[in-house]
Amino acid sequence: MIKVSPTYSTGFNFVQISSLPYDQQLAFSDWIPASSISTIEINNISLPDCVAYQEYNYWFECLFLRIGGMLESSF
Repeated sequence: MIKVSPTYSTGFNFVQISSLPYDQQLAFSDWIPASSISTIEINNISLPDCVAYQEYNYWFECLFLRIGGMLESSF
């Protein structure tokens, strides 16, 4: 399982949901509340599905890895 590194811009570490691996996109989108998703503009380009890196990091470390570990051990 790959943990994505943050992107840094305008004093903010973030990840773009659409840049996550596909399985993470689906699971993270189901977990994160819409109020945590924001649009960031960088060099006149709007990135509409950004989330603070600490939210992604928490989800990845505390939820995604545990669920993946439980699924792998159930086989």
